Amino acid sequence: MLFFRFLYQGGHYGASRPKASGLMPNRGRDGRHTFELAGMTEAALWNHCDSFGRQDITARAAAVLDEPPISESGLIAQNDEPLPRHWRLVGWPGDDGQDAKDQQKAIAQALAARARLLTRVI
Repeated sequence: MLFFRFLYQGGHYGASRPKASGLMPNRGRDGRHTFELAGMTEAALWNHCDSFGRQDITARAAAVLDEPPISESGLIAQNDEPLPRHWRLVGWPGDDGQDAKDQQKAIAQALAARARLLTRVI
């Protein structure tokens, strides 16, 4: 199964790859929000972004993640509907201290190294 994560800030991706910063979990929230890509064209992905992504800012890119790197990192892709195709990546080390943050960063770096980047033409 393929998943994608919308990237809203230029600092979350480089010329050819997503960066770990765009894949880090949000503080105080359980997991990292993603969407299922199966059967979607790139145009459909951006339409989905406009309908179900953040409404206050336009996504500039998307990180595309395959399921094996997710499970190999120790994370679990958990269905989180009713939002269509919405999943959360759960199982991140807790938010308690620098050790947890370093572990989160290592997981995000491993995911970014194996992710594909889609950039949006605006």
